[in-house]
Amino acid sequence: MVLDPLAAIGALGCWDHSTEQGYLCRNYCTCHWTRRVRPGRRRVMFLAYHERQRRDPHLSEIVSESGSEGRHWRAFDEAAEQPGGDKFSYHFTIRSLQMNIIKRGTARLAGALPAVALCLLLLFMASCASTHVTARIPGEKAVSSLEYIELGGARQLTLIRGEDVSKPILLFIHGGPGVPFIPFEWMLRGLEKDFIVVFYDQRGAGRSFPKQVEEDATIRQYVDDAEQLIDILLARFGKEKLYVLGHSWGSILGLTVASEIPDKLYAYIGMGQMVDGLRNEADAHDFSVRRATERGDAKALAALAKLVPPYLDKDGNQVESQLKEARLWLDRMGGVYWDSKKWSNGKLIPLLLKSSEYNLFDLLDAEKRGRGAARVVWKEQMAVNFVKTVPKLDVPIYLFMGKTDYNTSVDLAREYYEKVEAPKGKKFITFERSGHSPFLEEYDAFASALLEVKAETYAE
Repeated sequence: MVLDPLAAIGALGCWDHSTEQGYLCRNYCTCHWTRRVRPGRRRVMFLAYHERQRRDPHLSEIVSESGSEGRHWRAFDEAAEQPGGDKFSYHFTIRSLQMNIIKRGTARLAGALPAVALCLLLLFMASCASTHVTARIPGEKAVSSLEYIELGGARQLTLIRGEDVSKPILLFIHGGPGVPFIPFEWMLRGLEKDFIVVFYDQRGAGRSFPKQVEEDATIRQYVDDAEQLIDILLARFGKEKLYVLGHSWGSILGLTVASEIPDKLYAYIGMGQMVDGLRNEADAHDFSVRRATERGDAKALAALAKLVPPYLDKDGNQVESQLKEARLWLDRMGGVYWDSKKWSNGKLIPLLLKSSEYNLFDLLDAEKRGRGAARVVWKEQMAVNFVKTVPKLDVPIYLFMGKTDYNTSVDLAREYYEKVEAPKGKKFITFERSGHSPFLEEYDAFASALLEVKAETYAE
C-alpha cells in the first residue's frame, strides 16, 4: 500500500475532502501524485487507496532515501505493470514544521496536532507502513503466497508458506473471533521447513471480508468456511489429508471440522481447546478470584465480585463491558500468560507491527471491526459442550494446553481428553511455562510437539 502523508493526517480526522483536486501543503510537505481521488468521495486518500489495494493484489513498495532538504520518500505502484492498473506515485519532502496550508477544491483543516507531534507521528506511520506482501521463500519447491480465497461467498485473506510443497499441509485456525492471526505468522516461520503452513483470517477479521461480521453469523458458517478451504488446499496441492490446528475460538471450529470430515485429516491439534462455554467462563472467574485472594488484592476482588459469568443479559446476549473487564482481570491474574510480567495482551502490539502482510492502518481498522465479532456468536459459543456433542473422534487428537491457561480452561480440556473416545489415538501435552498461547511463550517446545505429532501420524 502506497503511503501518502496527507492521507495519514486525514486518517486522524485532521482533513476532509470531497474533491478530485487534491491538496498542496507548502512549508510542511511538497507533494505530487498522478492519480486523483474520485470526485464526491468523502474519504481520506489513504482509505481510497486501501480499497483499491484490496481489489488489486499487485502491491507497492516504498523506498526511503535522504534528500537535500531532509528526509525524502519515493513510492511507486507496481500495479501499473498489470493490465488495467492505474499508475500513481508520490514525491514529498519534509521541509519544515510550519503548518501553512493552501487549500484546493473543498479541502479544509478541521483541526491539527501541534506541528512537532504531527511530524513525529508522520514519521512513525512511515516506519510502520507495509507493502502487503509476504517474504519470498527461495527454492523451486517452495511456496509463499498471500491471496484472497472466496469462502462461503466472502473473500478471506489467506497466507500459504512452505519450503517444500511435498510436505504435509498444516492449517492454522485462529482464535477470536474477529482477531486476525496473519500479523503473527512471522513468529511461526520455523515450521515452514516441515509443513506447508496455511493461515487464513476468518470472515470479518483483519483484511478479510465482510468488513463487519453479519448479525446472523453462526458457528456453522465459520465451520463451512474452514471445510471449504480444506477442499481447496487438498485439490491445489494434490493431497488427500492435512493437519488442522485450532487455537482458542478456532478450536471450536477445528474440533467440529475434525468430527465431521475425519477422513481428510492426519490429526487434529487443539491448542487452548474450548470444551464447555458456560463452565469455561465460570472456571476463568474462579481462577481470577482465587489468584486475587492469594495476592491479597482487595481492588481485584471488589471488581470481580461485580462480574457475573457468563456475561449474558436477560435475552441471552453478551454484556460486552463485563466480558472485557473479566478478561482484563484474568490477564492481570496470570490466567492468560504463564509469565504475566513478561507477557500481556497489550505487549503483543509491538509484535504486530513487524508484519509485512499488515500495516498500522490495517491493524487499527481490524481492531475496530473485530469488536462486534465475539458479541455476534457469544450466545452460541456459550452453548458449546463437546463432552456431549463430540464424545468420539475418528482421527488422532492432540491437546496442547498451557499449564496456566484459564482463558480456555486447562482443567476442562483435561476432563474432555479423559472422556473422549479416540480409537486412532489421543495425547494431552502440557506446556509447563505457558498459558493460553504455547506457540508464543514456549515456541521451541511447541514446535517440537508438532514434529512429534507428525512423526506419529505421517509417513514421508
